[in-house]
Amino acid sequence: MKRIQWLDFGKGFTIFLVLVGHVFKGMQTSGAFEVYHNSFQFIIQCFYIFHIPVFFALSGYLFKPVKNLQAYPKYVLKKSLNLLIPYVLFCVTYFFFQKLGGGSVREGTSLADLLAIYRRPIAVSWYLYVLWGVSLYVGLLSVFIKDQKKLLAVTALTSLISYPLHSSIFLLQGTLLWSGIYCLGSFLSQVSLEKLSANFAKKISLLLGLIALYLLWWTQFDFKQGVSYLTPGLEGPVFVLSVFLAFLVYPRLPHNGLFNYFADKGKSSLIIYIFHSPVLSAIRIILLKLGIHAMLLHLFIGVIAGWLISLFIAYLFNKIKFLNFFLAPTKYIRL
Repeated sequence: MKRIQWLDFGKGFTIFLVLVGHVFKGMQTSGAFEVYHNSFQFIIQCFYIFHIPVFFALSGYLFKPVKNLQAYPKYVLKKSLNLLIPYVLFCVTYFFFQKLGGGSVREGTSLADLLAIYRRPIAVSWYLYVLWGVSLYVGLLSVFIKDQKKLLAVTALTSLISYPLHSSIFLLQGTLLWSGIYCLGSFLSQVSLEKLSANFAKKISLLLGLIALYLLWWTQFDFKQGVSYLTPGLEGPVFVLSVFLAFLVYPRLPHNGLFNYFADKGKSSLIIYIFHSPVLSAIRIILLKLGIHAMLLHLFIGVIAGWLISLFIAYLFNKIKFLNFFLAPTKYIRL
């Protein structure tokens, strides 16, 4: 299947935003930059209401309905291999990075945490864990519901149900909540880009205005609380606004050097996602141990070095077959 360039750009640029957001989050939680706490809080909120919802929608964009019940077990196996093997890889890697950090790590991960990843993900690995649950849930629904509008309506309803449900079962809560955004991405794949971008300026102004109003409300009434990706409040509708914003802007961007750069990196977005968090933690620990406490230096080095090191790791995983297996196992396992 021919790759969709703007989709690759979306993955590449959005994973870059994830990395930048986590640089700010890491500095905030390190306790070394308390004077910037409120500024960080606002910046983090702006990143967090955008990047993960857009990632779920971009994943849903390529979703193909499962033909029938007979095809579903193979679908489950393929999704499980492609998502759970990278999930385990991240959790193990993160655990060992934390152990290497020793006392410098603010919130350590224990062996018990690692052994419990079947029910509770570690750190940013929750996205892979929940995406797996969403894929299986939506795939099963698609066996019986072929109409994209009806599928979106059902998953939107179950997303709404997750708000009062607040299930203590992580996978259930996450799957119900994010299935609607995932299916929104799938639904938008059936809408022509020309139709979607009609009255472009008005739509962008409306979306940015609504997001700005939310941020204004948040700063006044809920500033101490950051985004919850399991039990969001008003962030839930804002997630939807962010998806529409991305799907309006990304396809219309000029295919210049910057676009092509992020489109190329988007092909490795999964491996960048898996490794960027422990890489950023290691960079922050090293800088603090060296006595570097300048915020701008932490930001600059964290973003540049974190991005380049993550890209180098992605390069190794793409070039070395043994490593590439953990990234794309179904390339090597015949199903």
